[in-house]
Amino acid sequence: MADIDKAIILFRWILGQGPQLKLRTGLDRSEDLVHLERALLARYDVLANKADLDETIEIYDVALKTFLPSLPFFNSELQSMFWSRLAELLDRRFDLTKDIRDLNQAILYRKTLSINPNPAQWSESDTDLVDSLVASLLSRYHVLHEAVDLDEVIGLKELAIAHIIPQEFPWTLCSSQLLALNYMTRFEDRGNLADIDRAIHLLRDLLEPPLPLQTPVVMQLIDCLDQKYDATLDLVYLEESSNIGRQALKTMAEDDCYRGPLTHALFSSMKISYIGTRKISYLNEAIDILRDFLKRSLDPQNESSVYAVNLATTLNTRYEGFSPGYIRDLDEAIELLRTLTPRLKEKLHPDLCDAIFPFLQILYNRIKYETKTPNAYLEEAISLIEESDRLHGGNYAKTHDHADLLRVQGDIYIHKFSTDMGYSHVQKAGVKYAESVSMMPEDDPDYTRMQELAELVSQYVASRASRQLNSLFPE
Repeated sequence: MADIDKAIILFRWILGQGPQLKLRTGLDRSEDLVHLERALLARYDVLANKADLDETIEIYDVALKTFLPSLPFFNSELQSMFWSRLAELLDRRFDLTKDIRDLNQAILYRKTLSINPNPAQWSESDTDLVDSLVASLLSRYHVLHEAVDLDEVIGLKELAIAHIIPQEFPWTLCSSQLLALNYMTRFEDRGNLADIDRAIHLLRDLLEPPLPLQTPVVMQLIDCLDQKYDATLDLVYLEESSNIGRQALKTMAEDDCYRGPLTHALFSSMKISYIGTRKISYLNEAIDILRDFLKRSLDPQNESSVYAVNLATTLNTRYEGFSPGYIRDLDEAIELLRTLTPRLKEKLHPDLCDAIFPFLQILYNRIKYETKTPNAYLEEAISLIEESDRLHGGNYAKTHDHADLLRVQGDIYIHKFSTDMGYSHVQKAGVKYAESVSMMPEDDPDYTRMQELAELVSQYVASRASRQLNSLFPE
């Protein structure tokens, strides 16, 4: 660090100090300006002292307004280089301070730079300038949400992609994906379906032979098609989404890092298709897709725990929709979550709480189906509730899912009460129901029913009048 400090002092002396920033000799010192910048930024990277970044910006600003234009060799190309560098430094300070003035100035500098008016003759520096201007405009859009910035980004990217030479496929690929994302952002802002169509058309072209298959493009196209379905409820888009995902999985290498995300995207399309049609074939395929993925491993250190939970819940959905012929689905789901839960507990994995809720739902379905006494599934569910309470410390975030979780816990305690008439179980059920109601907005479809249920259980707890409780669960 001492050497950097000395270098900074030396270059400051060479360049001159104060607002004049004049040369001490008639020689070119522009390289010394760059060296001072590098030294200041090197120290800034280590010490994170904003003053170093401020000084770097100041010397570039003063130099561009004073001695650099007076140099005989200072042409437009060199000027553009220094203006671009100053814009980059302003971007960097904006990232640190979030002062929109820096971002506005960086955009202004970039807009003053000369871009070849003929995109067909763009050089690498032209495409770099477009990319940097797009990045700054997007940063400002995310802060101010002004439609004009997003429209300008889209216009620049459309112009660039329309004229870029075919040999620049990697650049075209990246720019096209970004443009498709910009179209989708504009659709979310304004609801114009034409933007989804533009994104879909753009991404389809990137998957046309002889271009190599790009899995990120596949996943982005699947997402766009799924959103088009959400907007139109036209199943043709879901079918295309599913076909694209199936084909990509067939051709993908076994160890491809995108296999998991693509599997999840295809699974989601299958679930949405089932919701839209209620055809069991979609559930069957969703289950097969996840089973195939999980054959490799079930490791809580990676994302496979999410796929295991998804498989279990989908098996439960098939049971609920087509029972009792699919009781084996419940057994498979329970065994899967029994295997998963201890592994998650060992590391206090964040997916543990997400796994407990469906586990209790599935166990409750199995409890209602089971005729043997004592009911082993009931005892397992009670044990899981107690463990869940310990993990949460009795405190649950106020979400709809947690309200449902507490309702299921209350139902399980009521079922336990019905088997042994243990007063403590109905007390616990009352607490769970009351907590569930407290997490529901009043416009929730289940709010009134759950409120009545909680009040009736509370009345029983207060009076121990079993006839009131029996009215809740008629034969």
